[in-house]
Amino acid sequence: MELRLTPVQVRNRLILVARRIVADHAPDAEGICRSCGVLHCEALAAARGYLARVEEPRRPLVVEIHRRAAVPPPGVTAAELRIAADAVPMDAEP
Repeated sequence: MELRLTPVQVRNRLILVARRIVADHAPDAEGICRSCGVLHCEALAAARGYLARVEEPRRPLVVEIHRRAAVPPPGVTAAELRIAADAVPMDAEP
């Protein structure tokens, strides 16, 4: 019987393995890997690098539109818009 995994299942299993490597190869108080016995453990570095790559938060798909970035209508200068915006009281509704 063949084991068929989806890409998401493969990714999840790789994440679990990488987390296990990070736990098993954590350095002791002197900075030496408990499993490998070396100062700079390549397995730990690779696992941390993989986790940093796949667990990074994704940027939201949102576009922010700032009021001041708008282009003034023809015949109105940006300075006139700033003067008009400063003249509007803060409690006035748009």
